[in-house]
Amino acid sequence: MAANLPPDVEMEIKVLSAAGQVVLNAPPHKVSLADDPARIFYAAEVPLAKMASGVYLLQVTATDRVKRTKATRELDFTVE
Repeated sequence: MAANLPPDVEMEIKVLSAAGQVVLNAPPHKVSLADDPARIFYAAEVPLAKMASGVYLLQVTATDRVKRTKATRELDFTVE
């Protein structure tokens, strides 16, 4: 029956150090979907001021709790 239900999507954000240590782990947050469920618009603040200089990995995971599927995207960034 999950095929007939609308998606129920939550986002989770993690920031990892170059050594793989979790620096930030934001709790999952339910998001509203626009007219196109293939695109999710989401914004969040990452507190960079307290982070040491270096390279980090931003990891964003979208989970559809109805279909029990996940998609993860990653992006390297540098704090100077």
